[in-house]
Amino acid sequence: MLLKCSVSRCQTGPASRGEEATSIPKGVNVKIILEGDHYARFRADLLAHRDKFPLNDADYVDQVLKISLNTFKKCVNAAGHLALTRPTFLHVFVSTGLNPKDYGLAMGLPTQDSLYGGYEKGEFSFICGRFFLYRRSFLTASNINKSVLDIYAHSMKECISFVEYLCYTSDSGASHEQIYNGDIHIDLDRATLSFLALLAGQVRLTLVSMPPRASGKEPIKLRGALLTHGIARGYWQPTVSCVFADGHHDTKGTPRDLCGTIRPNSDEFQRISAELVHAEENATVITPLMWHRLKDQRGSSQPRAPERS
Repeated sequence: MLLKCSVSRCQTGPASRGEEATSIPKGVNVKIILEGDHYARFRADLLAHRDKFPLNDADYVDQVLKISLNTFKKCVNAAGHLALTRPTFLHVFVSTGLNPKDYGLAMGLPTQDSLYGGYEKGEFSFICGRFFLYRRSFLTASNINKSVLDIYAHSMKECISFVEYLCYTSDSGASHEQIYNGDIHIDLDRATLSFLALLAGQVRLTLVSMPPRASGKEPIKLRGALLTHGIARGYWQPTVSCVFADGHHDTKGTPRDLCGTIRPNSDEFQRISAELVHAEENATVITPLMWHRLKDQRGSSQPRAPERS
């Protein structure tokens, strides 16, 4: 997907709507375009910064910019416009001290000593609102549990925070209800949202990829994984599950009434299951799944342990 920014416009191309599993893109490539006078100024300022260092181009990009040589060449040799991913632009701006706002980009630079990642709340206000979050049931994965995720800009902290409401029936038939409050941490590359909740010694972490900024009424989709503790086998264990969330939802009723368990015989189950398949196969790295696939490819049950010398 393409995020295009110029003097007075910022728009996104068509995003996946996820009606069918095959229509969901295998990877969303979000790029920012710098063009016209803004690109010319950026190029001149970058070359002026380059001239301050008695290094060849390869050492300059490796030691100073922390980007590839090909990317640097693209920055200074683009034909009138430059298309880079948001993390790449951030690397360049942070390394050079250039201000993205000087080039028409509404992009805040990270403060590296911040607990939450040094982001500006206003820059990520587009994710604030109500989401429905889905994951497969821990015991059998045959059902899908739906929770309500409310994201908001915290008035007393330098971060965006969240409340997650859970109310569902487990595979064993037990009812579970819980409310988690936490804060959202964003890495310096602005690639991952980390929803961290602490409750009476419990740690619950949900990691999702940074979603593209939606255009108009397009839904915002979050895909990633949840690390928590579960009691699926009769005792508490670390538990990992892929998650999918979509928003914003302008819904009436209490969060408790909006949560629930989605059974396989419903149309909603098929739609959400397709989204979860995408999260499980593309949006997250699941090492055990890769391990089993590798074993199948090799045609062996288990590799031999290395011999000791």
